[in-house]
Amino acid sequence: MSRLTVLEKFHSSWLNNTRSVRIYLPPSYHQNSHSRYPVLYLQDGQNLFSAETAFAKVAWNIHSTADDLASAGHIQEVILVGIDNTAERFSEYAYQSASPDDMGHVEGRGHLYARFLRDELIPYIDGTFRTKAEPAQRGIMGSSMGGLLSFHVALQNPDLFAMAGCLSSAFRWADNHTLDMLLRREYPEGSRPKLWLDLGDSEEAPIKETRDIARALLEQGWTFGENLAYYEEPGGGHFETDWARRVHMPLRFFFGNIGEPVELSLALQQPVGIAGRPSFVNPVVGFNTGVRMTDVTAAITSEPADRVSVSDSGQVRGAAPGRCRVSVDSHGFAADQEFAVVEEVPVFAKVRLVVQVPPSTPLADTIYLGLVTQPDFLPLVSAGSGIFQTETEVPRHWKILFAFTRGTKETMEVHKGSAGLAYRETIVPDDGEYRFTVAGWQDDGVTQPNLL
Repeated sequence: MSRLTVLEKFHSSWLNNTRSVRIYLPPSYHQNSHSRYPVLYLQDGQNLFSAETAFAKVAWNIHSTADDLASAGHIQEVILVGIDNTAERFSEYAYQSASPDDMGHVEGRGHLYARFLRDELIPYIDGTFRTKAEPAQRGIMGSSMGGLLSFHVALQNPDLFAMAGCLSSAFRWADNHTLDMLLRREYPEGSRPKLWLDLGDSEEAPIKETRDIARALLEQGWTFGENLAYYEEPGGGHFETDWARRVHMPLRFFFGNIGEPVELSLALQQPVGIAGRPSFVNPVVGFNTGVRMTDVTAAITSEPADRVSVSDSGQVRGAAPGRCRVSVDSHGFAADQEFAVVEEVPVFAKVRLVVQVPPSTPLADTIYLGLVTQPDFLPLVSAGSGIFQTETEVPRHWKILFAFTRGTKETMEVHKGSAGLAYRETIVPDDGEYRFTVAGWQDDGVTQPNLL
């Protein structure tokens, strides 16, 4: 069996703080005393191995994924090092200072975090565990701000990391000067880390910016499917469940074999507007291993040609209302899709939410649509007979993670018979009425379950 070792209060002189570091040792580690293993360093370590410590009690369970892939012979066994975040997460993962409205001042300390890795953590791990200590056997990975950090660290320290997994990276956070510097510098042969970039098309993520980065890397000498992979997941959001679902692909890319391309599919959020929210043609190449990649250089044509315009980044804008078809060729496969072009696709959808609550619900004028970090985010007003409702606007095609509450996390809804709290994942594609039913509340007298 694999083992998880937790180093409590690992100190960093560079960052002047302490944190827990979680080390996953693969199943054969204690059976083969002479074997050495590649190492993957992951940010937000709390979220990786256990729901008990994870954000919103949802873990990636990356150790189980790695176990399954290794036992099937799809990847090498690998040591996973989960580095817990701290209260200074945004500052430690950012390379420049800023003061966003929603998080106060952020001091860019990413360069210090890189020194923490180079001078403190990596020497400890290599000196304590049987690692393959050469950079070619060492990777870094993270999601959101952790993905941005991993991108920066790998490109600025090719002698330290040969692989970087950047999931749903917060590239909008990065200033243009820093990215321009990273992407325009010379990368001699052998100095280009293997990069996995991905995101979901239903998260508030920078699709154009991420595609532009992938295309710029290709121009710099990276090769699609060899040392660069980019995947835009249709319907993917910005949460641990999304990254847990996709993480098997970068693990294969770094430590195994991605296989051979066997199909091409085409995703496109519809309809396409002349004005308003943009759409992107997403040519997804499917491999026989289950790995999927978006080909940002695929040849795209439209019929009729004057109905839409398609930019180099794959962004589609309508030119005239009507029906249109786009066709894509990639890796010897072809795919096409027909869609409507309309005058405008508003960025926000106007929705009416109607919620039926159970008879056990205490009398109240209001319940709430709660987010993971704000259980009383949006009030719904009683309409009588156990019905609560409201009208609001939500980002179109954006996956939203929420639960109905009575104002606190302790009074969230639960599904009857479910093993977890009822965080719902919903994508709103259009205006309209959306109805939900609450089966029960966490404080109805049932045993409090674990989330998901």
